[in-house]
Amino acid sequence: MAKKRQYANSNPVRLNPVSFEMIEEKLKKIKPGRKITIFVPRKLTQDNKDRYRVVKGEVAAIYSKMVYVCVKAGRSVYNECFLKTDLYRWQFNVK
Repeated sequence: MAKKRQYANSNPVRLNPVSFEMIEEKLKKIKPGRKITIFVPRKLTQDNKDRYRVVKGEVAAIYSKMVYVCVKAGRSVYNECFLKTDLYRWQFNVK
């Protein structure tokens, strides 16, 4: 008998459910040590009209549900964590 497909969202009533297989297929190019550019969507306000916050960095580590990106901002360096389900919906470029 076929194994029942698991979905990334716990809410079963959804128009377009996203399965873990779909997420892994899109994120398979992301590997530790590669450079990545992520366009993080933001809410539009009167002060800030930019649609996206651009995060440029290097993939530090990959875990089962999240990706750590090492970002250099001037002289300081920090790690930023992104959930794989969010990365599936956002735009990103891997070099």
